[in-house]
Amino acid sequence: MIGYPFIIYYGLTTFNAKYVAVMMLVFIVLRQIILMQQIKISFHQWVIFVVMSLIFSVVYFINDHFLLFLIPPIINLILFIAFALTLFKSPSMIEVFALMQVDTLSPEEIQYCKNSTIAWCYFFILNGGIALFLSLSNNLVLWTFYTGFLAYILLSLLFVVELSYRYWRFRRYEGALTDRFFKPIFPPK
Repeated sequence: MIGYPFIIYYGLTTFNAKYVAVMMLVFIVLRQIILMQQIKISFHQWVIFVVMSLIFSVVYFINDHFLLFLIPPIINLILFIAFALTLFKSPSMIEVFALMQVDTLSPEEIQYCKNSTIAWCYFFILNGGIALFLSLSNNLVLWTFYTGFLAYILLSLLFVVELSYRYWRFRRYEGALTDRFFKPIFPPK
């Protein structure tokens, strides 16, 4: 899925939208089959699969590329909803991720995870909004650059800043892969 914008760019500059839609539909069906054999697929992954399948099917029948541009904003919307819903029913999404590394969290860490989940919600709104704006502009080059490159840079930057801040603030080391990197930088208190 990381290569989606580049596949769309290549496909639309080489073929018409109908063939790109068929290619993407085959790809996501195969991907879903492979994932089902390897892991339990989450509800939001099923939602993304169904929405994308519907979009690719509609693109095939109307032979118009515009809907292909809407996949990144829709994925951001689904991720925003998935993260935001956890703010109303604990644990928050970031708390779920944190609990994959440690057994328990302090009340301060739980509040931090909630605030971090809120930050990710803002990111998905902003990122999805920019992707939607670029979709509406119908500029294939700018859309591809942002959704295929710049959005991932921004996502990675937010992840690295959040992770670095978390290690600096809590200095909790319990064997995570990233502990080896951060422990010398932010020694335990």
